[in-house]
Amino acid sequence: MPTSNILPATIVSNPVTKTALTVANIKASAGSLLGLSVNNTSGTPVYIQFYNTAGTPTLGTGVVFSIPCLIGITHVPIGTFAIANFSTGIGIGASTSPLSTGSPAVAPVVTVFFQ
Repeated sequence: MPTSNILPATIVSNPVTKTALTVANIKASAGSLLGLSVNNTSGTPVYIQFYNTAGTPTLGTGVVFSIPCLIGITHVPIGTFAIANFSTGIGIGASTSPLSTGSPAVAPVVTVFFQ
């Protein structure tokens, strides 16, 4: 049985890019996180927090999981399976630690690939 790393084009939504991210709603209904790219130009690591919400999240409150992003560009490539599924909606935020309410001194530019 042949295998492929390429997803059918029909399942990948147009990516959403948030410049100077603090918190944002990516999708206001159920969805799947497929990939992520973060450009962190601050002098310290940032954490991208993910929330299961249809609205704009509150930083550090109700975090489902977070991804650490070192200085520079961090890619979580689109793969065969979704990174995470959200039953209500997809919210994101940038913070100074995995669960904190502190915003980074320089907000990152984040591109989210979702369905």
